[in-house]
Amino acid sequence: MLGMSQSNQNSAPYPLQNAINIQQDAADKGFEWPSPQQAFDKCTEELTEFKAAKTSEEKEFGDMLFALINYGRMHNIDCVKALMGANEKFITRFQKVETMIDISNSSLDEMLAAWRKAKKMD
Repeated sequence: MLGMSQSNQNSAPYPLQNAINIQQDAADKGFEWPSPQQAFDKCTEELTEFKAAKTSEEKEFGDMLFALINYGRMHNIDCVKALMGANEKFITRFQKVETMIDISNSSLDEMLAAWRKAKKMD
């Protein structure tokens, strides 16, 4: 059985880790892109499908995430840790922006300028 049972996959508390496990199980059974470049090409394909979606945006977004997770897995990236790091980086930068400007009275351009300054402080 691949990763987890069909009945449990949508109710699982950790869908990101489940995607990694499902993909690793498939790879262990030989269902794997021959190269990371082909996995990246799949990411590009899924992004194109997402951008073109008119009614199934959530489905296409999920497919895009699944492909990105697979690409990361192929590069031995801890996808959970990477996402946690991105979350923390965003929070830290946003907090810097909030100390630089009054965001409730700022335009998006002003916020983006402060964001660029905060990013340089990393």
